[in-house]
Amino acid sequence: MQDSNTQLRLIWPPPGLEACQGILWRKAGQLGFGSTVMVLPFLLATTWSQPFSSLGVFGEAWWLLGLSTVVGLLIILRALAGIFGFFRKTTQAAEHGIDLETALQVGSDHAGDTGALLQGTREFYSLDERKRMRVVQARIWSSIFLLSAATWISVGWLVSVLLATRDVIGPVGAWLLTLGPAAGMLLAVMVSLGYEGTLLTSVRGPFLWNRWNNPGRENAAQLWGKGLQGLRMQRGEATVSGKTAGVVGMASVAAFAFMTVVPMASLAVATSVGPVLATAAVPKFSATKQRAVSAQALERFRVPTDPGISPQQAGEALHVLASVGQGNTENEWFKPAVRTFEEKWIPKGSKENVGVMLQKWPIELFPKAVVGLSPEAEAFLRLVAQHPGLAEFEVIGRAEGIDIMGGRFTLPLPETANALDVPIPRLTPVREAGYAMVARSVVQYLDGDFTGAELTLRTLISAGVLYGREASFLIDTLIGYVLAGYGADALVGFYEATGRQEEADALRWVRETANAMGKAMRISGNSPSAALQQMPARVLDTNEVRGIRWEFFWLLSGISPCINPHQTVFGPGSSDEEFRESARKALVRYPTEGAVLDVLEGGFFDIPKPGGWDGLAARIMGATLGPRAGMCASVLASPYL
Repeated sequence: MQDSNTQLRLIWPPPGLEACQGILWRKAGQLGFGSTVMVLPFLLATTWSQPFSSLGVFGEAWWLLGLSTVVGLLIILRALAGIFGFFRKTTQAAEHGIDLETALQVGSDHAGDTGALLQGTREFYSLDERKRMRVVQARIWSSIFLLSAATWISVGWLVSVLLATRDVIGPVGAWLLTLGPAAGMLLAVMVSLGYEGTLLTSVRGPFLWNRWNNPGRENAAQLWGKGLQGLRMQRGEATVSGKTAGVVGMASVAAFAFMTVVPMASLAVATSVGPVLATAAVPKFSATKQRAVSAQALERFRVPTDPGISPQQAGEALHVLASVGQGNTENEWFKPAVRTFEEKWIPKGSKENVGVMLQKWPIELFPKAVVGLSPEAEAFLRLVAQHPGLAEFEVIGRAEGIDIMGGRFTLPLPETANALDVPIPRLTPVREAGYAMVARSVVQYLDGDFTGAELTLRTLISAGVLYGREASFLIDTLIGYVLAGYGADALVGFYEATGRQEEADALRWVRETANAMGKAMRISGNSPSAALQQMPARVLDTNEVRGIRWEFFWLLSGISPCINPHQTVFGPGSSDEEFRESARKALVRYPTEGAVLDVLEGGFFDIPKPGGWDGLAARIMGATLGPRAGMCASVLASPYL
């Protein structure tokens, strides 16, 4: 290489290529933008599955596809015209001795200083020729990768269409084939730019480093500044330092960036949380609906009710069943049971002594009793049947209503409680109590008390139907319907054991028909959006299963602040308040239910108070989205999220 004082100083860019300086970067950006405008709507419309009778993902705005195609093509054609002109000038330049590499160096000159790099002038005088040429080559490769990425979006889409119409790839494959390679090429662009920056670190310093630490640039700038000041003084012009203005400008830009990026980032997170929560949280409750239909078919087998038994007494009796064996005594929410029994419902060794798994008692005990029980099995069943706690079923089975929460919880509830703090009792003892009732009916059958055996099973059915129908928690609903099912299955066996085959067949038919109807009622394929839109009406629908109505209210309370961007920004509207008021009137019958509903209105998460939020993320959410109770910011700031 020649000494810097004697080497030839070339004009940059070369004559005839002035308009091509950095053109590859500019036109690649235009091409990528136009391709995205044209292809992305088609990707969404073709890969997003829609009903055959639908107009598609854009609905009545189907014309958007045509508009995006026209706009995208216009942008693409403009970009292609520029690239075409570049190659045309490259051809013309070759006729005058300018080679392809030089033309590419001009086209990839995004910083406008490639000429100084090639000749080692300005701040690049301290770099050796080998390193400077690496920088130039990195710029060429960066522009090629960027142009390839922009081109592939359209090419990849066309290839995807060809393959998809031949059943070679599916929707996911179309997305990957169209955007995957382009993303890989963009990554290569970033790597190449990073390599360029690394090579220039000794000249320009690392990121956010003082660029004036280069001695050559510093001296040249000082000489240039002194010369300018002298020229202005000769002209009588005042000189103003740009240092203060530069500091103010940088601070203004940083403040604007913070005020723009942080709220938009918060809003982006908030508006994406709603759909995610809805998708994860919206249930179908198909099995519950099926059990409810099956239990409703057993209403005619219930025993007569006793108006003298209050709902509170029935609720206390249920809490006694759940507390047998010292269960549900460890939580401060629960009331002490009005009657306590230390011995468990089923002693250990039920399968060994009876020869039937506990879960199969309702179906298999009566057939086994007809054949003949062993002395050990009969003795074990008599031990189970004499449990004094079984008298509680008489109270529940003959009650007209049941206050489950009133019999279970102590008022007032903790002021700081949220929905996730509400404890669910151990309900395994209640199921075991159902098995014990089946055992009692078998013992009565063995003793020849057929009337008593049937009454025991009908009492079990009555208690289960009432429990499941009146329960506010879904787990209680399920346990209630399970108890009713135990009674019905055992009653079929009792009818067969006593020669009442027609009644057994009739009850079996009722059970099978109800189960079939329940399966037919199962809701499948509902989108979260459709399910959410149905929830308010189902909460207020008195024909809906009560446990499902309460569960839907809880779910709505939890996710409604984040369901849509409007509520995320502006908070719950009047319709939300009207729904909550109507839901309270429809769901609350007893004081304890009202207290629990107050807690459940917080949804999945507690609603933090503005002064009590912890953590930077929560404070940012509060500052950008607002701290009002019920807003999405409150949900996102919850420690349970």
